[in-house]
Amino acid sequence: MHIVDFYPSRGCYSPGEIVTLFIEVETPAPKNLLLRIFIKHLAEQSIILEHQCQIKSGSQTIQIEWEPPKTPAGYSARLSIDPDIQASTAFDILKSWTDFPRYGFLSDFSASRSDPLATLKKLMPFHI
Repeated sequence: MHIVDFYPSRGCYSPGEIVTLFIEVETPAPKNLLLRIFIKHLAEQSIILEHQCQIKSGSQTIQIEWEPPKTPAGYSARLSIDPDIQASTAFDILKSWTDFPRYGFLSDFSASRSDPLATLKKLMPFHI
């Protein structure tokens, strides 16, 4: 079993908005898992989310939601399935993206892009 990817649905959320985290896993056989996500702002104590789930064989995406504090901040999220299977990501809670802008933008001046949603899904793990 291994983690293919771990990422938020967006890089930035508004205060009071639910954060959605995606966990893509692959396993050769069905498995019961206890997922632990440690969410942390700077040196503060981690908030621990636990999620028990049954994974089917093959690839699967698990979605976990978290209601963050309303105070604007940047957060790290570390996923741990066991000591040898871990991944990490990050996201912001901001009143406006201009409070702490990230590098990156989306632009496409071509009419030939057949599936813009597929492009956005591909870019989502990069926090753009």
